[in-house]
Amino acid sequence: ARRAPLVAQLHAGYVWLGLSLVLDALAQGGAGLGRSDLQRALAMAGLHALTLGFMGTTLLAMASRVSAVQQGRSVAVDRGLSLMQALLQLLAAGRLAATLAPVWPGLVVLLPAAALAYLVLALAWSLRYGPWLLQSGRGRGRER
Repeated sequence: ARRAPLVAQLHAGYVWLGLSLVLDALAQGGAGLGRSDLQRALAMAGLHALTLGFMGTTLLAMASRVSAVQQGRSVAVDRGLSLMQALLQLLAAGRLAATLAPVWPGLVVLLPAAALAYLVLALAWSLRYGPWLLQSGRGRGRER
């Protein structure tokens, strides 16, 4: 995976999937201990690990690859996509930590930072890949 950066990005998604399963198991343990606050916080953390972590990482890697291939561009992961993936990993970790605010109130400050990071990520991806997607039907024969 170290020689294929796209595969490494997909492996990072699988780490988030494993973490989501661990957090769900811990949430069940919190319920068993009668700590409903801990159970809810860990269940939400598991959900964010699954959605932002696993699904977000996988979607970013694959949508970027497919967009590049459709335009006949290199599928190599470049600096721009690597930076977007790093930002996604940070914002997913921040958002996951912010879900634990009912148990550790100081973590709530991470929520606005994660939201801002998500906005920056969405804008960066749109500015980079949007023009490619908008010109996909122009200048090329349409196959049906």
